[in-house]
Amino acid sequence: MMLNSAPRLSTAAALAASLIVPALALAAPKTKAKPQPTQKAPVAPKAPTVKKPVTKGPLVKKPTNKPKVKTKPKVDPTKRKGKLIKRPSKKKPDGGGGTPPPSDPPQDPPQDPPTPTPQNETGALAGLSAAHNTERALVGTAPLTWSPSIAGFAQQWAESLVNDNACMIAHNSNRGTYGENLFWTTTPRSTEYVVAQWTKEKIHYNADTHTCAQGQICGHYTQVVWHNTTEIGCGMATCGNGTQIWVCNYNPTGNYYGQPAF
Repeated sequence: MMLNSAPRLSTAAALAASLIVPALALAAPKTKAKPQPTQKAPVAPKAPTVKKPVTKGPLVKKPTNKPKVKTKPKVDPTKRKGKLIKRPSKKKPDGGGGTPPPSDPPQDPPQDPPTPTPQNETGALAGLSAAHNTERALVGTAPLTWSPSIAGFAQQWAESLVNDNACMIAHNSNRGTYGENLFWTTTPRSTEYVVAQWTKEKIHYNADTHTCAQGQICGHYTQVVWHNTTEIGCGMATCGNGTQIWVCNYNPTGNYYGQPAF
């Protein structure tokens, strides 16, 4: 058997030891007891909040400390200085089924007067101005315009030669500033043929010296193509035996001595 080998204490020593333990216990520092954690009670879930409908009312502006800016009062255009402008009154349409008063239709802007349509020769005279302008285009002079008033003047002279001059041709001494070409034929001819009898004289005209060959006639041709002439009018009358007298007058006249024809 195993014995405890620790020495035994005497009664006095044991008493002394018992006295020392309480003293040590009194001398030992006091320690604070740790607080026990408290258990929190369970929190109940929050009930959902219901938003109350907001009714819009007049907005109240918060006063501001900004200085007030003076604004100019709006001027009523009907109350400006000067003439008083009345605003058009808006009348309601008749409620009894009547029609509203008619309004003025929009006005179209003013337009230039239409350009009159040039009147060309007709009947037996048709083609006279065209035959002249064909020849004028060959030398570069501007085309002629047919004039009804000049044509009436030429027709009166043609009829006068038939009735008062035994159907013989002669120049009108009262033609004023008009130039004049005459043609007499016993056989009815076309306008192109008549003009061709005048323009065939060009073989005798010298365009460089503006002169006609000696002993020849060039005045009918030069009047047809004269650069300054702008208008033409012609007439034709027939004698009892079928002879025709053709008269063409030109405005202004040509054939000025010393001037070029074109």
